Amino acid sequence: ATNGIGYQTSSQTLSNLIKTDIRADAYQKNSTVYLRVPIVIDNLDDFSRWRLRMTYIDGFEAWLNGEFVAARNTQGPLSWNSAAPAARLEADGLIPEELQLDFFNPVWKKGTNILAIQLMNSSPARDSLFGWAAVVARAQNARVESSLYFAKPTPGKPNGDGVASLGPIITDVAHSPNAPGDNDNVLVRSEEHTSELQSPCNLVCRLLL
Repeated sequence: ATNGIGYQTSSQTLSNLIKTDIRADAYQKNSTVYLRVPIVIDNLDDFSRWRLRMTYIDGFEAWLNGEFVAARNTQGPLSWNSAAPAARLEADGLIPEELQLDFFNPVWKKGTNILAIQLMNSSPARDSLFGWAAVVARAQNARVESSLYFAKPTPGKPNGDGVASLGPIITDVAHSPNAPGDNDNVLVRSEEHTSELQSPCNLVCRLLL
């Protein structure tokens, strides 16, 4: 099966993400689907800061080479047909979540590693089920050819991952009139600074008086 597995019965929000459609096998039949993702590593010393990146509807448990490493939205010991205890909003389920795997460094081995995932939705009658999984890591001694921004400070620790574009920085926000009445129009001004603005920047302002 191709990574990006699931189904959707009502809308089409997952249509571009589902690469293996299992509606005929899972819908109205079972809340659980099993995934196995092989990960081949030639040299363990080449990588560090392992992370599991998951997009899921509605819950999952993950094992690496038979060792439990992560879970979200599960309850109690799982069986072959377990369901997630609650349904997630599809909008939340489409946001990738990263979970640190550094604690499990001894589990990795040279050669083929197996990431096994039990993916669950909240009910066999649920109108959607989706899972996409990847393991990401930092290449040791990687040479950075361009400047990067560090979105999260890590004092006393190795630098985290950097991003090439920090996004818009909003400064010098002001409004007039300073104390508007009930029927006054309010004008909000600000300065926007960015080197690589890919789309229009919409400013939402709330005045608390």
